[in-house]
Amino acid sequence: MTDIEPQAFFDKSPYMRFLLKKEGDDYVFVKFNEAFIKYSDVKNPKVLTDLVWIKDEPELTESLDQCFAGEKEIDVVEVKRTSVGDVRFYNFALARLEQENGKNLVEITIYPNPRNYSALKQERDDAQILFSSIFQTIGVGMIVMDHHRRIVRVNDSFLENYHWEAQELIGEDFTTIFCKEFADEAVEVHQQVIKGRNTGALEMRLSREKDGETLCSDVLVTSAMLEMTQKRRFQMMAFIDISDRKAMEEHLIKAKDEADTANKAKSDFLANMSHELRTPLNAIIGFSDMMMNELFGPLGNERYKEYLEDVFVSAKHLLAIINDVLDMAKIEAGRFELDERVIDPTSLIHTIRRMMDSKLVSSKLTMVIDVADNMPRLKGDERLIRQILMNLISNSIKFTPAGKNIFLSAAYLNDEIIITVEDEGIGIPIEQHQAVLEPFGQVSDPRHNRGQGTGLGLPLARVMMELHGGSLSLESEEGKGTKVTCCFPVDRVIKPGQDMTF
Repeated sequence: MTDIEPQAFFDKSPYMRFLLKKEGDDYVFVKFNEAFIKYSDVKNPKVLTDLVWIKDEPELTESLDQCFAGEKEIDVVEVKRTSVGDVRFYNFALARLEQENGKNLVEITIYPNPRNYSALKQERDDAQILFSSIFQTIGVGMIVMDHHRRIVRVNDSFLENYHWEAQELIGEDFTTIFCKEFADEAVEVHQQVIKGRNTGALEMRLSREKDGETLCSDVLVTSAMLEMTQKRRFQMMAFIDISDRKAMEEHLIKAKDEADTANKAKSDFLANMSHELRTPLNAIIGFSDMMMNELFGPLGNERYKEYLEDVFVSAKHLLAIINDVLDMAKIEAGRFELDERVIDPTSLIHTIRRMMDSKLVSSKLTMVIDVADNMPRLKGDERLIRQILMNLISNSIKFTPAGKNIFLSAAYLNDEIIITVEDEGIGIPIEQHQAVLEPFGQVSDPRHNRGQGTGLGLPLARVMMELHGGSLSLESEEGKGTKVTCCFPVDRVIKPGQDMTF
């Protein structure tokens, strides 16, 4: 350094400045200032060619050689720097500094070329034209407000979509466009955006008084902050109309409420009807049973006894159907409570086998029982579990040809109790599996003539398993029989030595 160039001025200069010496064919750094460290792409260079972006500058190299050789005192070389989508020009000011040892140093100062300013202005103008074009032609309504909430720009889409004229809005407080109940929220959003915070997308409602009519629109609003020169901040709002979607949502909610009301009315009707029918049916069953057993003396004609048996069987069948309907109504209404007890699955399965024996014999079917030796006890509603299995077995009896087998098995696997009913019947087409698990869903098969029933057996079994926190799965193919698996979860299993309280 010389006395002409104070160290502090060199270090604190806003421009990149550095000293070079020549060693062989290399230009070696002697010193560089703080601006160089801040803006160069190499933080600790050793030779000038470490600066990748000026490696191939023959004019600069020629001027440097002339300065080191003493042929030039000063020189200015223009260097063009190019990156993706960007061109910048820089001036390299070279000054030769003589040293006492006779060797020269070259000081270089890099500063922007005036050509950049016109390029920057052109870029700014192009950006403004592009923004204005997008702002005006985009199909989404947009407005821009200053930090005082005054509308300074509004695009054509907003005016067209929400029935305003530009002169009605420019200069007005932007809350003018919102329904009163959303005005405070809009102000809060404005304050947050002006501070540079992200408010996300919000559902709001616009309002417009026109020709004595109030026009309302549901919109999804997004906001962004625009910072201009002199740090002036603006808020830009974009509005996507969601009125149709909101109307559809309200329609769906109303339809759901109506469906829920109708479903409740249906459940109430079924429950009341079932109660009304069960009372006389129980009387018919009771009196016919007494008459069949001739408690008060002989009937006389044998035909009367046959007729009474028909009355008794029909009434019992009708009562079973009514009980199924009543159970389904209670479950759908959410009024069904489990009567939980400790159940021995092995004992329950053999009891069910005895209860179904007459149906099996009359249908000429054989039931095969397979219960694991290590079966633990089960916590649940015994009546419901019995009904689940009887419904499944009844279905198998109904749809299995004479001479075939029905298999009832129980196992203890992975801390769960698995009970399976499998038959060699006509099976269920795969595409109808979902239908038969829904209330009143049935598979019509011309090969079957034993009566189709109500379509409640499988659905009731499924929902009763779900009431126990378990699951019911169906495996079946047409012509290959049906397998229904009931899985009781671990919290329903009572392990040996485990105490249970209800």
